[in-house]
Amino acid sequence: MNPLVKSYFVSPAPHIANYSMHKTLLLTLITSCCLLLCCCGKPPIRHLNSDVALVPIGASQSEVIAIWGQPTQKQIKEESEQWLYVEAKKSLLKRIWLINLIAGTTSYEIIQVTFVNGSIAKSSFRYATAEEFKQSGLTANPKVNPDEF
Repeated sequence: MNPLVKSYFVSPAPHIANYSMHKTLLLTLITSCCLLLCCCGKPPIRHLNSDVALVPIGASQSEVIAIWGQPTQKQIKEESEQWLYVEAKKSLLKRIWLINLIAGTTSYEIIQVTFVNGSIAKSSFRYATAEEFKQSGLTANPKVNPDEF
Protein backbone atom coordinates (compact mmCIF):
# COMPACT_ATOMS: atom_id res chain seq x y z
CA MET A 1 0.00 0.00 0.00
CA ASN A 2 1.14 3.49 -0.77
CA PRO A 3 2.52 5.29 2.41
CA LEU A 4 0.58 8.47 1.60
CA VAL A 5 -2.71 6.61 1.48
CA LYS A 6 -1.89 4.67 4.66
CA SER A 7 -1.27 7.81 6.73
CA TYR A 8 -4.48 9.36 5.43
CA PHE A 9 -6.62 6.54 6.82
CA VAL A 10 -4.82 5.92 10.13
CA SER A 11 -5.07 9.18 12.10
CA PRO A 12 -4.93 12.93 11.73
CA ALA A 13 -1.58 14.64 11.79
CA PRO A 14 0.05 14.53 15.26
CA HIS A 15 0.39 18.32 15.52
CA ILE A 16 -3.39 18.73 15.23
CA ALA A 17 -4.04 16.22 18.07
CA ASN A 18 -1.47 17.95 20.31
CA TYR A 19 -2.98 21.37 19.61
CA SER A 20 -6.43 20.17 20.67
CA MET A 21 -5.07 18.61 23.87
CA HIS A 22 -3.09 21.75 24.77
CA LYS A 23 -6.10 23.95 24.05
CA THR A 24 -8.31 21.86 26.36
CA LEU A 25 -5.68 21.85 29.10
CA LEU A 26 -5.18 25.62 28.85
CA LEU A 27 -8.93 26.27 28.93
CA THR A 28 -9.30 24.04 32.02
CA LEU A 29 -6.42 25.82 33.77
CA ILE A 30 -7.82 29.31 33.04
CA THR A 31 -11.31 28.30 34.20
CA SER A 32 -9.92 26.83 37.44
CA CYS A 33 -7.91 29.98 38.18
CA CYS A 34 -10.94 32.22 37.56
CA LEU A 35 -13.12 30.15 39.89
CA LEU A 36 -10.46 30.15 42.58
CA LEU A 37 -10.02 33.92 42.41
CA CYS A 38 -13.76 34.59 42.46
CA CYS A 39 -14.36 32.36 45.48
CA CYS A 40 -11.42 33.54 47.56
CA GLY A 41 -11.51 37.26 46.93
CA LYS A 42 -14.36 38.22 49.24
CA PRO A 43 -13.95 39.46 52.80
CA PRO A 44 -15.40 37.31 55.57
CA ILE A 45 -19.04 37.92 56.35
CA ARG A 46 -19.94 39.17 59.83
CA HIS A 47 -23.38 38.93 61.34
CA LEU A 48 -23.51 41.37 64.23
CA ASN A 49 -26.94 40.12 65.33
CA SER A 50 -25.48 36.71 66.24
CA ASP A 51 -22.18 38.20 67.49
CA VAL A 52 -24.00 39.77 70.47
CA ALA A 53 -24.35 36.32 72.02
CA LEU A 54 -20.58 35.66 71.82
CA VAL A 55 -19.72 38.00 74.68
CA PRO A 56 -21.51 37.37 78.00
CA ILE A 57 -22.58 39.98 80.54
CA GLY A 58 -19.66 40.64 82.89
CA ALA A 59 -16.94 40.23 80.24
CA SER A 60 -14.05 42.69 80.39
CA GLN A 61 -13.16 45.31 77.78
CA SER A 62 -10.11 43.31 76.68
CA GLU A 63 -12.30 40.23 76.08
CA VAL A 64 -14.65 42.31 73.93
CA ILE A 65 -11.74 43.67 71.88
CA ALA A 66 -10.38 40.14 71.43
CA ILE A 67 -13.69 38.94 69.97
CA TRP A 68 -15.07 41.96 68.08
CA GLY A 69 -12.00 44.14 67.60
CA GLN A 70 -11.87 47.88 68.18
CA PRO A 71 -15.26 49.61 68.40
CA THR A 72 -16.48 51.92 65.66
CA GLN A 73 -17.31 54.59 68.24
CA LYS A 74 -16.77 55.10 71.95
CA GLN A 75 -18.88 57.30 74.24
CA ILE A 76 -17.87 57.99 77.84
CA LYS A 77 -20.56 59.02 80.33
CA GLU A 78 -20.38 59.68 84.08
CA GLU A 79 -20.39 56.14 85.44
CA SER A 80 -20.49 54.10 82.26
CA GLU A 81 -18.84 53.75 78.91
CA GLN A 82 -20.60 52.79 75.66
CA TRP A 83 -18.95 51.15 72.70
CA LEU A 84 -20.70 50.98 69.36
CA TYR A 85 -20.01 48.52 66.56
CA VAL A 86 -21.61 49.65 63.31
CA GLU A 87 -21.69 47.80 60.01
CA ALA A 88 -23.34 49.01 56.79
CA LYS A 89 -25.24 46.46 54.72
CA LYS A 90 -25.81 47.46 51.09
CA SER A 91 -28.41 45.87 48.85
CA LEU A 92 -27.34 44.29 45.56
CA LEU A 93 -28.34 47.34 43.52
CA LYS A 94 -26.45 49.61 45.91
CA ARG A 95 -23.24 47.65 45.24
CA ILE A 96 -23.37 48.06 41.44
CA TRP A 97 -21.39 50.99 40.06
CA LEU A 98 -23.53 53.87 38.69
CA ILE A 99 -26.79 52.06 39.47
CA ASN A 100 -26.12 52.74 43.16
CA LEU A 101 -26.71 56.44 42.52
CA ILE A 102 -30.39 55.92 41.71
CA ALA A 103 -31.37 52.55 43.20
CA GLY A 104 -30.74 50.32 46.19
CA THR A 105 -30.79 50.75 49.93
CA THR A 106 -28.35 50.73 52.81
CA SER A 107 -29.24 49.47 56.26
CA TYR A 108 -27.08 49.41 59.36
CA GLU A 109 -26.45 46.81 62.05
CA ILE A 110 -25.50 48.30 65.41
CA ILE A 111 -24.22 46.64 68.57
CA GLN A 112 -24.25 48.83 71.65
CA VAL A 113 -22.19 47.61 74.61
CA THR A 114 -22.39 49.38 77.97
CA PHE A 115 -19.55 48.96 80.46
CA VAL A 116 -19.77 49.74 84.15
CA ASN A 117 -16.54 49.43 86.18
CA GLY A 118 -14.75 47.87 83.18
CA SER A 119 -17.15 44.98 82.56
CA ILE A 120 -20.24 44.58 80.37
CA ALA A 121 -23.45 45.59 82.11
CA LYS A 122 -25.66 45.50 78.99
CA SER A 123 -25.35 44.70 75.29
CA SER A 124 -27.95 45.13 72.59
CA PHE A 125 -28.37 44.82 68.84
CA ARG A 126 -30.56 46.78 66.46
CA TYR A 127 -31.13 47.45 62.78
CA ALA A 128 -31.41 50.98 61.46
CA THR A 129 -32.51 52.25 58.08
CA ALA A 130 -30.39 54.87 56.35
CA GLU A 131 -32.76 57.60 57.53
CA GLU A 132 -32.72 56.42 61.15
CA PHE A 133 -28.94 56.15 61.03
CA LYS A 134 -28.56 59.74 59.78
CA GLN A 135 -30.87 61.02 62.51
CA SER A 136 -28.88 59.20 65.21
CA GLY A 137 -25.72 61.15 64.37
CA LEU A 138 -23.56 58.00 64.21
CA THR A 139 -20.98 57.32 61.52
CA ALA A 140 -20.32 53.92 59.96
CA ASN A 141 -16.54 53.89 59.61
CA PRO A 142 -14.76 56.67 61.47
CA LYS A 143 -11.03 56.44 61.96
CA VAL A 144 -10.51 54.87 65.36
CA ASN A 145 -7.29 55.66 67.17
CA PRO A 146 -6.15 52.48 68.98
CA ASP A 147 -4.14 54.58 71.44
CA GLU A 148 -7.40 55.91 72.92
CA PHE A 149 -8.36 52.48 74.20
